[in-house]
Amino acid sequence: MAAVAVSVGEHHTVALAPDGTLRSCGVNTDGRLGDGTRTNRSAPVPVQGLTGIVAIHGGSGHTLVLRGDGTV
Repeated sequence: MAAVAVSVGEHHTVALAPDGTLRSCGVNTDGRLGDGTRTNRSAPVPVQGLTGIVAIHGGSGHTLVLRGDGTV
């Protein structure tokens, strides 16, 4: 997957694909990777239920996303 943006949180990384979807990897103890599991991932997995993303920010135990329609 090519990425147009990458952001690193405390224990996870999130990447924004050109099509506005996300992939994430890292520690998933609290479900922060958004793949519907709590399994740690060493390779990026798709984030479920988010499309139309234009900007990302990885935080301590969370990720913020901005959609093209201006919603966060």
